[in-house]
Amino acid sequence: MNENTSLNYEALVKISIELDLFLRDIPEFKGTDCDVFDTMAYYFLGKQLEHHRAFLALYSKESTDVFLINRSMIEGYAMLNYAATDKPKLASDWCAYWPLSRFIELRGYQALDVAEFNTEIQEIETYVNNRMAGFLNPKGKWPEVCGKTYYAQWYKQKSITEMVRELRSKLLTSNYARCCNWHHWNPIGAKETLKLDRERFADFKALSPSIKNSIGVSFNCLINTAYIVVNHFGKGEASEKLMGFNDRFCMANSEDTV
Repeated sequence: MNENTSLNYEALVKISIELDLFLRDIPEFKGTDCDVFDTMAYYFLGKQLEHHRAFLALYSKESTDVFLINRSMIEGYAMLNYAATDKPKLASDWCAYWPLSRFIELRGYQALDVAEFNTEIQEIETYVNNRMAGFLNPKGKWPEVCGKTYYAQWYKQKSITEMVRELRSKLLTSNYARCCNWHHWNPIGAKETLKLDRERFADFKALSPSIKNSIGVSFNCLINTAYIVVNHFGKGEASEKLMGFNDRFCMANSEDTV
């Protein structure tokens, strides 16, 4: 990192790596009476850990693509937080939506005239038509299966932006828009990340304040996802250790992240 890097960069990264290793070493979680949320919790924490590892690599290189990782981590934490408000129902919706997810994916292949998927598409159409009435959306336009329209996501009429707001985190809410601007190639994303001169686009801004802040976003999403998971599985001791990690990170970062 260059001289403009936060003086606490090494401390923040050290704490983040220690949290990562701690979470990967937690003894096996025992199943609960809510099997579908067990599955969702395993997956979301595992994906957050993979994102976090990739984030640290990008952050060390001062890459603006940290915003791509931040965006996915914010959304993952927000979705799991939302599902935790009604574990049996919402986690079941998440698990049950896979045929529609696969249908949407296969229709992309079908548009490319990949005939080998036609049989699978027909099988999924039959399954969706007979067994997924809970995802019907009469006011929707897509996806359409057997003349009926369905919600395009497992969370139905809910939006991810709503879920992010419900986290009640100024850090995450304020950074989510910036991450989306970068992801969607918006002009404001260019304004925030490119140096401009009269002759040409120059280099990406070196370690802008938003890149500095991104480590707080990554840590926040990982540790709060972990809180949801360890509390779900009744890992009280692990929850206390997470609080210790958070306290250390806040002291090093001189601001609250959770």
